[in-house]
Amino acid sequence: MRSITIILCLSLVGCSTLKDSTMLGIGIGSLLGTAAGVAAGTPKGNEMKAGAIGAVLGGAIGGVTGAAQFKSQSPKVIKLKPDAQEHEASNPVMSMPKVRRVWVPDRIEGNKFIRGHFIYVIERDASWRMNGGE
Repeated sequence: MRSITIILCLSLVGCSTLKDSTMLGIGIGSLLGTAAGVAAGTPKGNEMKAGAIGAVLGGAIGGVTGAAQFKSQSPKVIKLKPDAQEHEASNPVMSMPKVRRVWVPDRIEGNKFIRGHFIYVIERDASWRMNGGE
């Protein structure tokens, strides 16, 4: 009776992960299945075989029950959708900067050879603007 009380108390303890809940269910189910199998026995009196069968069946049922219990207690994520029109009208946007790309050809400066390359010049910085306006 004392062991059944301990097992029932353990079954009421919440677990933090699906794996923990499933493993706890398998453990408790195996213990209860073994006890039930040994107590019931078989028609030929083979308690060991009955205990093993009870452990397997109890573990399977306990694992499924533990997983189901975890899923039923998992917090549900509720996504709140803001009113898109209200926020869209008031959110500012950023304009793209105006950038000019300039090719600088190969050149020689004194004893240095400088390979041709691009330079990028910002002609107008990015700026904030309201939707619908420039």
